[in-house]
Amino acid sequence: MRSGGILGTVGILTAARAAAPGFAGETFCRELCAAGKRLGLDVFAFTPESVRHGPDGVFVQALRPGEDGSGWRAETAKMPDVVYDRHFAASRAELARYRAALQLLAAQAPGGARLLGGGLPGKRAVQRMLARDPELAPHLPPTARCVRRAVWWQH
Repeated sequence: MRSGGILGTVGILTAARAAAPGFAGETFCRELCAAGKRLGLDVFAFTPESVRHGPDGVFVQALRPGEDGSGWRAETAKMPDVVYDRHFAASRAELARYRAALQLLAAQAPGGARLLGGGLPGKRAVQRMLARDPELAPHLPPTARCVRRAVWWQH
């Protein structure tokens, strides 16, 4: 156990966004931060753009809910023990920044960063894989391929 009764740190890697609070998935991140606090974990959000290498290792700009429950406060934090990958790139440039941040995190952690949620193929591929398991298959909902069609805002 670390100082202050903290068992460890979990960083939620999410995409930077122009609109406040500056990152994707604010509501979900806020819920995870609250759940982590109840469990004795220090949970914060961070974006690939905030990952920096310093003389004492890798640091991120940790985004934590404000004390009053609204807003977010930013502070520098060491690389988290576990990275929960919730990043979804919206462009090739964003994907490049994301990959660069993952490489930096992996290079600094013994044996690589401990990643949760990253590296899964598309939803259809995951569904097919799960459907091959005889114990899981009966619990899967019906799934169909979505075919994109022209929508009203593209006309």
